Order: sequence, then structure tokens, then C-alpha cells
Amino acid sequence: KSKGIGYIKFHILFLALLIFASCSTGRPFASVKINAPKDDSYFQFIKADIMALQGETQKSTSELKKLIEKYPNIAFFHLLLAENYVREKHFSEALSSCKDAVKISPEFTEAKICIGKIYAIENKHAEAAETFSEIVRDDPKEEETYSMLANEYVFIKDYDRAIATLRNLLDVNPDSVVAYYFLGKIYEENLQNFPKAIAMYNEAVSIDSGSINVHEA
Repeated sequence: KSKGIGYIKFHILFLALLIFASCSTGRPFASVKINAPKDDSYFQFIKADIMALQGETQKSTSELKKLIEKYPNIAFFHLLLAENYVREKHFSEALSSCKDAVKISPEFTEAKICIGKIYAIENKHAEAAETFSEIVRDDPKEEETYSMLANEYVFIKDYDRAIATLRNLLDVNPDSVVAYYFLGKIYEENLQNFPKAIAMYNEAVSIDSGSINVHEA
């Protein structure tokens, strides 16, 4: 997941957010026009998005900052800004922007995941594990987070908790090839328990016999 929602869906969400922002100013709903906001914010976002896609990250960041000045309470803008900062390897600024997004929207899972990933990039694996653990606790159906959490536990050599995390993923999705694959990797590479590793890989293959990564394990 790159941004958590499809590209087209985000543009629809963007317009909805701008409409909501207009409503929140106290004007009656009848005064809000559905076709477009009166300013050029939507096109400003398109410009920032295209710049980011073309690698012009600094210019994109500048446009996003202008958008945030207009709409400071739209959490997604702060996340987009954080993603630009990550591309530029400005991790402290990225972390700050992600935390701003969560402050605005405490249930914004994508922003929380971004925080955990930044901690992981900075080799702050205990902090990353704590962040991913909170996400799993609050949103147990967010399957991707289990593997990220298990990976952080492996970094800090807490293999029991890594295995328990992947077992919890199997409780959520018994057919998770990812869970069985990473269980196999832990048993093989970290614990040298080869019979269990083979058993986990076989489980993965039985679910998805076309999995290249599993056959390469």
C-alpha cells in the first residue's frame, strides 16, 4: 500500500475533504457548491502530486505546505508532506508531519504506520515495535502491520514475540502466506529449527503453490 487508498479514490476524497472544510467554517451547507471549491486548492494538489511523481520533491513539498496553510486540519495533507520528507531523507521532519496527522486524526492508521516505518529506517527498532504493536492492538484487521511488527521484534532478537505476532496474524487470516513464510524464515535463519522451518514453508506452498518467494526460501 503506497498511500492506503487508490489514486482515483483519493481525488474523490480530496474534494469531499475540501467540502467538509468549507462546511466547518460555519457557512450553511446550502452555500457549499459541490462542483469545486472557490480557490484553486484541488489543482494545487494535482500540481504537488505530479511534481512528486516526477521527482521534483522540493517543489511538491512547497505546494503541500501552502495547502496545509489553507487547510491545516486535513490529516492526509500532513501525511503526504511526510512522504516527501522521507524521499528527501529528512526523517525528523517526516516524523513530525506524521505525528501532526495523528494529532488531527487519532485513528489515522496510515500515518501511524508511517511513524513506525520512520523509526525502523532510523534503526529505532524498539520504538518501531511499540508503534506497530499499538496499531495491531487498535486495528487487529490491519494485516500488513503484523509482519512489520514481527520484523521489528526480529531486529531486537525477541523471536518469541515475533512468532507470537505471526501466529496472531494467522488467527486473523488462517490463509496468510506471509505469516507462514516469515515464520519459516525465523525458524530457519534465527532459530536454526529446520524441521519447523520446512513445515512453515510447506504450509505457505499449500496455500499458494505459485509463490516464488516461498519456493526460493
